[in-house]
Order: sequence, then structure tokens, then C-alpha cells
Amino acid sequence: MKVFSTKIIFFFLLVGTSLMGLMACNQQPQAQSSILDPHNLHGVEIFTHEDSIQAPEFSKEASAFNFGNISEGDIVHHTFHFRNVGHSPLVIKKIVPSCGCTTVSYTSNPVAVSDTGSFTIQFDSKGKFGPQFKNITIFANTIPRVHMVRLQGVVNSKNK
Repeated sequence: MKVFSTKIIFFFLLVGTSLMGLMACNQQPQAQSSILDPHNLHGVEIFTHEDSIQAPEFSKEASAFNFGNISEGDIVHHTFHFRNVGHSPLVIKKIVPSCGCTTVSYTSNPVAVSDTGSFTIQFDSKGKFGPQFKNITIFANTIPRVHMVRLQGVVNSKNK
């Protein structure tokens, strides 16, 4: 009886796997994504020469901000400025800080060619001590899609 039930289970696994393979073969090929497709931020993309010529370009005034020495519990604010030096409107899709103690505010409105934009970082040092390095990842409709800035400094204990 045990051999029979094992054969049945194996049979259904084989049939199920084959059906999934056949169904996957019937999928329509996806259109090649373009740099101007604001919905595709993940996955591998192939960019043509035309994409790179027409793409917006993210130019940062600074890649890092050093807030120096602060006391534990202080809150630091800093605004990063950038310029679109490309050939089409630049759209920031999302900005992700590396830590929950850091928040970001920005607008998702397109930044026209040659215009400037900004985003503000807030770091709450409550419960932090010593050197701090907070990476902020910016996702935009540019080539490359991902940009980084850094907030850094030293948090001193209130006991000093």
C-alpha cells in the first residue's frame, strides 16, 4: 500500500510540474523596458543609446553631509540639492534611508531639464552613540536608476 501511495504522489508531482512548465511557456514576452518607463524600478534593464541620450540625469551638489558632533537626543536636518542635467524630466520614485532613525521628505513632482530639486533628511539621535553613518538611497528614472548620499557625524553621550 505504501509503495502504491508513493507512486501516486510522484505521478501527481510530475504532472503538476509539467503543467506549470507548459503554462509558463504560454506567457507573452514582455516588452523591453525603457528608461522613460517610471513604473519599472526593479529587474534587469537593457538601455539603448537612444535611452541614454534622452534620459534625465541626476547631478548632486554634495554626496555627503557631516553633521559634526552632537549630543544624544539631538535631531539633525539637512537638505540635499540636485539638478536635472539630462534631456527629459527627472522623477524621484522613492528615497529609502538605511535606518529607522532617519526620515526623508521629498516631492515626486517631475524636475524639468536644467531645474533643481531637493529632499530633506532628518536624523534622530535618540538612543544613538558614537560615529554614525546613514546611507540614503534615491531611486529615479535616470541611468543609473539608483543614487546614494550619506549623512554622518558623531553622537556624544549626554553624560559628558
